[in-house]
Amino acid sequence: SKSNTMDEDDRGKVRMLISLCVDALAHFLHYYCRDTSPRVTLAHLPEELRQRVFVELIRYYNKPMRYISSDNTTHQPSDEDKTRAVSLFLTPGLRELPLRKSPWLTDDAFKKLDCPLLDYVSFRQCVALTDRSAISLANSCHAVRELHLSGCGLMTDVGVEAVARNCPALELLRLNGCRNVTSQSLLVVAEHCPALTDLSVSRCRKIVEGVRAIATHCTNLQCLDLYLTRDVTEALIVEVAQSRSTMEILYLSQCKKVTSAAVVEIAKNC
Repeated sequence: SKSNTMDEDDRGKVRMLISLCVDALAHFLHYYCRDTSPRVTLAHLPEELRQRVFVELIRYYNKPMRYISSDNTTHQPSDEDKTRAVSLFLTPGLRELPLRKSPWLTDDAFKKLDCPLLDYVSFRQCVALTDRSAISLANSCHAVRELHLSGCGLMTDVGVEAVARNCPALELLRLNGCRNVTSQSLLVVAEHCPALTDLSVSRCRKIVEGVRAIATHCTNLQCLDLYLTRDVTEALIVEVAQSRSTMEILYLSQCKKVTSAAVVEIAKNC
């Protein structure tokens, strides 16, 4: 008799069918999001399905393409359409917010953010986002563990401080290229985020005191990215190496003030 369980080939076909359905739903969802009250229906979708549709929708929006509507006319969604669509997915059950490389995204998407379970957020290279988005995140999403802000040039110490004070479970913080973020906010991170294990401040400026404080107070720090951080000194690197035996990865490329002597000291202590 035939087994009632699916073999691997059947499971593969089911996965492909699910993917096709998700793609189709995401492809046309921006029309649906123009409705006056789609949030209620989205909230009743199973969380896993809603998350997958959300990821596909963002993927579509980040491509230079037009969409064919039911009347066979083409439509290029405006930045306002895209931002509103994102806001409709911000339901209380959301756990991941993968919005990297979305230059059209604005702070308006996060005006009514209410996602208490959210633990992963990527705003990487969302160049239009400002401190307003970070503050909205900090006010309602206290479970965030990973936050990617690299390439968000409009973010400042104000937004990073708000996150640090309200997200004590933060483990990973990426601030690469955030040139308006300084030691002022990193000192707050050191005080309020003891679980931090991964910090990236590549191409940031005026961060020496903040990095020193994080190396001292964040006792689980394992990865520190200081690539092309020009004010990092050899004395700082030696101090970090001596205080943090937990360090596993330390990026120092293009740190002009760091010599081989500091590297030897790192090797002794890490």
